[in-house]
Amino acid sequence: MTFDRVGSRMWGPVLGLGLLACGSDGSSGHGATGSGGAAGATTGCAVGSERCACYGNDTCDDGLVCASRHCVVPPTGSGGSANGGSGGDANGSGGTTSGGAPGAGGVGLGGFPFGGFFGAGGTAPTDDGTCVGSCPGGCSVGHCSIPLVSGISIPGALAVDATHVFWAGFDGIGRATLTGQNPTALAGGQDSPRGIALDANYVYWTNVGILATGNVSRVPIGGGTPDLLESGGSPTGVAVRDGYVYWADQDGGGIWQQPLAGGSSTPLATLQDRPQAVAVDATNVYWTNFGGSIVTVPLAGGTPIVLATEASTGNDGPADIALDSAYVYWTHSGTQGRIERVPLGGGTPETLATGQPWPGGLAVDAEAAYWTNQGDFGGGAVMKVALGGGAPERLASGNGPMGIAVDSTSVYWSDFSDGTVSRITPK
Repeated sequence: MTFDRVGSRMWGPVLGLGLLACGSDGSSGHGATGSGGAAGATTGCAVGSERCACYGNDTCDDGLVCASRHCVVPPTGSGGSANGGSGGDANGSGGTTSGGAPGAGGVGLGGFPFGGFFGAGGTAPTDDGTCVGSCPGGCSVGHCSIPLVSGISIPGALAVDATHVFWAGFDGIGRATLTGQNPTALAGGQDSPRGIALDANYVYWTNVGILATGNVSRVPIGGGTPDLLESGGSPTGVAVRDGYVYWADQDGGGIWQQPLAGGSSTPLATLQDRPQAVAVDATNVYWTNFGGSIVTVPLAGGTPIVLATEASTGNDGPADIALDSAYVYWTHSGTQGRIERVPLGGGTPETLATGQPWPGGLAVDAEAAYWTNQGDFGGGAVMKVALGGGAPERLASGNGPMGIAVDSTSVYWSDFSDGTVSRITPK
């Protein structure tokens, strides 16, 4: 579901994020100024930083803010024009990805997308010719990717229900139909939304809090006035089930719950090492610690149980999480990332895929696990592997794949580099 390469510096360090091609002269990796947009920053990465990923506490050098786990120029003005500014590549030589989506008015940041997030100035979708009909987002082994919504400011985590896809952007929450119709802003003015979750009536999200204190909020699923559920800390992952909302606080090291009917928030676990994504079933809540563990605790409370431990460094570790009826699945973000699982009750962990470049968002269904690879300066992809084992399969390519969600027929994914949410059918 949602997602720093702060911890990958990754999704909470969730979503283990891709790489920002920062330049040292303001031209590298930033688009030209669109109408009303701010000029590209005259700044680069600090010595020792991970290619402009945010630091582990979601901070950046002066003049930048941490958005979707990357250090970016804060949006100013009303955003770029409909064409935005075409993005420069990593060498500042001019890219091919136009700044703002037609009709969307851009989103500031000097004409977003930056064009050269991965040093390629924006790459065209790949099409292997195996799909029937038009696939404007590319075709891979019969899987057709179709952009649904464009012009989103750094889209990250996704959620989907029977009729709509929902996204968390740089400063807001939005939705559109599953065919991309009626894109709607549900909540604006947010402070770096991270996780997103749904129930029948509301959309829930966490604001990690870059400019102010983090919080957990919700808004009616069809639109309305947002509600602030809890304020404080640096909330990351969020989940909702059976009358409670659950979230992780990466800086405070806690896993929290709050009754939706009203009442105080209470901790289910404390002293965790940078908790990231959370998931919940009928009996337990599960989470990833970017410090190197997969942990669970009963919903009624008790002693947390470590299901799996992993070696972790400052820039790689467990990130997103997903459940089925038998296993906990997670992405281990890093240059040689992995997709892994362990039985819900504990046991020997299994590796489903290795050698994945910065895997981030994760989803599962009855047949397969699906995830996004942000890639290393290019090579971002939406991937799939059968739960029974086998070779991973590429479903789509992108400049900055990030969030992912699935339904019975399709995979939905966000690309933070070009500001889109797309659908892959069949999955």
